[in-house]
Amino acid sequence: MLHSASSARRLEVRGNLIRLVSGPRFVMKGVVVYALPFYYVDHRVDRNLETVTNQAWRERARLFAAIRASGANTVRIPLSASVYDDNRYFPGGSAAYLSRLRGLVQTATADRLYVVLCWWDSLS
Repeated sequence: MLHSASSARRLEVRGNLIRLVSGPRFVMKGVVVYALPFYYVDHRVDRNLETVTNQAWRERARLFAAIRASGANTVRIPLSASVYDDNRYFPGGSAAYLSRLRGLVQTATADRLYVVLCWWDSLS
């Protein structure tokens, strides 16, 4: 487990609704944050997405604070099984990938943001 949230902030599914464990309905309002390597497109590195991803990582504290200040409560972080497994271009291997992921989750949750992790290449 990457983060242990207080029970007041934990979410659960009741029927077709997402709710806080404490009872009220929860509505996700958020954005996708590319801060993990996910820029190998059509057998080449997309340098523009690489630049955005690395900047989001370096500026994560300010980025998450700005997202929270905008009224959002959730960030979705795309993961790549192929990058984690192959590490074609991410220095430090799978351990570094997981370390960056932990850093992202810790920083986002420190700003009271929920984090949704998505395996975006899971269908391939």
